[in-house]
Amino acid sequence: MYNLWWKAGQTDLANLRVETVDILHFVVSKLVVESYAQSKINSIETVVEVLEATYAHPITGLNWVAYFKAISLHTLTGENAKLLQHLFGVFAKLEMDQVAIHHAYLTKNLLNHYRQARGYKDPNGDYLKLIGGREDNVVFGEIIAQLEQNLSLSQIKTQSFAQMDQVVADCRNRL
Repeated sequence: MYNLWWKAGQTDLANLRVETVDILHFVVSKLVVESYAQSKINSIETVVEVLEATYAHPITGLNWVAYFKAISLHTLTGENAKLLQHLFGVFAKLEMDQVAIHHAYLTKNLLNHYRQARGYKDPNGDYLKLIGGREDNVVFGEIIAQLEQNLSLSQIKTQSFAQMDQVVADCRNRL
């Protein structure tokens, strides 16, 4: 079994980064839906503007609990700018710059697409969270990190899916 970052023991900062990007993924989805519902023609551009504005002004200096309490509160109250300022404060505490956030977000987004396209269950229908003893998001992140930096999004998707298919097939063959 593996240790989870929120359980007793050492803090797993790599997993905390993944989980924080997961929160960002949900927030961006929320912003896109809200922007679209408000009939803003260029909803993606609107979301990017909000992200850029809040990234430049993160709320820093809080402890982990205070950050996540604030993120929860602002999620419930719909204060998206404050939510993002606290979230980017967490990214700052995790020493993640725009490039690291973008890479992690891209990885999370493509992994979600992979799961939807391929499914992620073993032959018994069980969730295949662990691949060779490692979490699927870690394996997929390593695949993305090894791809050439000058590839298009479509090429990254095609190549990462093919490599992940091979890793999953190898793992299933060992079951």
